[in-house]
Amino acid sequence: MDFLNIIVTGTGSSGKTTLINTVSEIPVMDLSDAFTPKDARQNVELGRTQISGDTFLYLIGTPPDDKYHVFWDRASNDLVGFIFVVGTSKDSIEGTKKAIKTLEEVEKVPFIVVANGLQGKKDIEKMRKALGMKKERDLVSVDLRDEEKVNKVLASLISSTLAVDAKKTA
Repeated sequence: MDFLNIIVTGTGSSGKTTLINTVSEIPVMDLSDAFTPKDARQNVELGRTQISGDTFLYLIGTPPDDKYHVFWDRASNDLVGFIFVVGTSKDSIEGTKKAIKTLEEVEKVPFIVVANGLQGKKDIEKMRKALGMKKERDLVSVDLRDEEKVNKVLASLISSTLAVDAKKTA
């Protein structure tokens, strides 16, 4: 059996749990009690989907806060990349902007930013500007309850990772 990991991160109420629930073939496990102090409770979730005969993709949902980067480190073996889920609130945008900057400074790991609740190209470009994202970075608007669209996001991230790996070995 092969296992791959994707970290799904976003601020509270951004939609990361919805994304994981949409595609997980198992009941999503809430790992919060095991990994977060009771006074600073934020959700940490784990979902899983089978992507081929004996290959499973684990979706690890964490807040973007520094104290959760331990999950990022532990999942780095077999890490496909990150999905940043951003909502339209100022807190969500600022938290995502900070997390993207941290990731870009530390590692060159593929990631996609999924905007929850945007309508049309104009909104996407406004979000891109608010996040300070480069044009070559992926920013998509997705209804996180739509399994087919979420699966396309996962496939796109896996394809990006394979392209990066191919360049490294060439």
